[in-house]
Amino acid sequence: MLIGSRFGKKGHKKIHLGISLFIDDTGGMTSLAIASSLLVCLSLAFALVSAGWISLRAYKTQSIADAAALAGQNVVAKYTTIAQVVDASILSMGLSGLICVGAGLVASCIPGVTTIGSELCDAGFKTLEARKKFADSAVKGLEQTEKVLPVFAAYTASTSIAKNSNNNGDFIGSALLFPQNSLSNFGHLDDEISSDDLKKNGEELQKISKTIDEIHQKMKESKQRAWEADCGGSPYSMKERADHLAHLSPNLNKYISSPSSWTFEMALNRARAYYRARYSQETISTVSPDEFCNSAIRKMFYNFASQTLSKGFSKENIDGEAQIYLPRLPHNLEETKETSLYLDAIWPCTHEDGKRVIHAHTPCPGANGAAAGFASLQDLDSGGVSECSYCHLNSVAVGSVASASTNTTNGFEHYWRIVVEESEKYSELVRQLKDQQEQLRNVADTSSSLFSKAINQLKVTRPRLCPPGAWGCISVVKRNESSPQISGMLGYFEQKVSLPAGYAISGSVLAPDESLSSNVLSGFFSQIEKKGGLIGQSLNKIMGLWGHLLTSYGQAGQKWNTISTRFFDEIDGVFGGTVGHTLKHALQQIIKDAGLEPTDLRQVKPVLVNTENILKQSGFEKESIIRDLVQKIPNSTDPLALAKSLGIWGSQFLPEKIVVATLVVPVLEIEIPLEIEVRKVFGGV
Repeated sequence: MLIGSRFGKKGHKKIHLGISLFIDDTGGMTSLAIASSLLVCLSLAFALVSAGWISLRAYKTQSIADAAALAGQNVVAKYTTIAQVVDASILSMGLSGLICVGAGLVASCIPGVTTIGSELCDAGFKTLEARKKFADSAVKGLEQTEKVLPVFAAYTASTSIAKNSNNNGDFIGSALLFPQNSLSNFGHLDDEISSDDLKKNGEELQKISKTIDEIHQKMKESKQRAWEADCGGSPYSMKERADHLAHLSPNLNKYISSPSSWTFEMALNRARAYYRARYSQETISTVSPDEFCNSAIRKMFYNFASQTLSKGFSKENIDGEAQIYLPRLPHNLEETKETSLYLDAIWPCTHEDGKRVIHAHTPCPGANGAAAGFASLQDLDSGGVSECSYCHLNSVAVGSVASASTNTTNGFEHYWRIVVEESEKYSELVRQLKDQQEQLRNVADTSSSLFSKAINQLKVTRPRLCPPGAWGCISVVKRNESSPQISGMLGYFEQKVSLPAGYAISGSVLAPDESLSSNVLSGFFSQIEKKGGLIGQSLNKIMGLWGHLLTSYGQAGQKWNTISTRFFDEIDGVFGGTVGHTLKHALQQIIKDAGLEPTDLRQVKPVLVNTENILKQSGFEKESIIRDLVQKIPNSTDPLALAKSLGIWGSQFLPEKIVVATLVVPVLEIEIPLEIEVRKVFGGV
């Protein structure tokens, strides 16, 4: 029995060999056709799987290279942040030291607060010394850190490659930084700020201010004594004597409650009123010859004193300047002989028995002859005139009247003499004060120039960072030969394909990361405070100033002037018109005009770029450098071995920590090492 037609539907035709194997007599698909179709589909499917696997494998190689380049460049990014923080710390510490010195110079110009000025200057100079030590250690530390950046980057990149290849060793590689060696220039970072001349000027200002302070104290004491003699003393004073002897009215005989509101002019006015009153009140007595003579001499003395005091003057300004002249009155015979009481012809004369006789007053009971004009006591002593037989006027009698009231504690002239002596001392002290203030002004001007010079030393070019990796990082990933592995019965259908060994390269550079807004400087200063213990309490002013300057580093132009002004304004006793006030504004203007500008403190992040850009900047041809790198990669997953294969320095063991710099806390001399915890900071290391 036959199944189907031997020759197909059209039996009269011959069979077509091949086609009939797949199409039956009815035109349908044969079993062989269906089986063949299935085999073709499976073959195509597995071919596509193999192609997909190859594509994915190749893509993964590039992705791993990209990740390695970013990981290596991230090491440079973190180092850049560290270097910027150190630079900012050094600059702000130098500025805080100078501001503190400047404030100390201003305080040194203010009598009474020179001790504070000395302390501020000392703290400022020690801050500058600490800044120098910090800068020296930082330059060495940063240079050493830059030397090991290539091995850190290579190590981090190799670790990244190993992790991304699932640790099966199919992918190996490392990364190389460009430039390969440091080209950074720290030339001016550790320059010393010359402060010796400023220190000498500060000491000179303090010395002069102390002298001024001593002069002020002497002036105060002198005025105190004069005030007590005029109206503040008890039981006697010029005021008390004027009230008791001349019965001056209160408006002419005022009481001043304190020396601070009292002036020498008040004593002069009181004395003038007193002698005018005594002159008008004195009546010539005729009780006895002695009383007649003394009364006449007193009246003449009061007139002399009134005329003499009219020549006096006293002008005292708020700023301390004074022009004072209080005339002295004679208190003994020797001094009397130097006055008009002795030298001038003010005593009346008459002709008596052929002689010219001098009298204390006219009419005198002894004056019986004709008037003979006036004569002086000097004429009497020289024999030019004769002594009156009744009043016995002579130089001794005149000298005794002045001496009696001056050399006794209940005499008005006794206290006037004290006031006059103190006015002379006070005037001399005012002159000395003026000289010292002129010296202070000259030294302050010099200090201002030296301060400007020191500030200019901070304006030097900031360090030019060009560490390994500044131009970029290139990673090279080598892929070993591999084939897709399909287990089970399906493996029978797998096409024998394999992905040959190959490599991928990738490059990355640093770019500003605008998304990061954290204040790394603020965090750094907080760590310094913690490590320094109680620095904030011990050095509140200087550490507080440094902290404000450091944390506002990114806005230096706007903030630093405000911070320095606020610091200067905290100094007490700086009044307008004084040397301290002038110096304060001069130093503030110097800081403002200095134009200190910080470096760019924006944090950076690695971004992928074309490796050709990195190689061109480094002066390499793309083909040659890549070929050399690939040939050097060993079949090893050891990061250090891979780093060494690329010519990168490395040691058997990487350090756990690196000391970038040593910060010496001003005044306290506490050393704080600024360390990098290698594994924590550089991630994959």
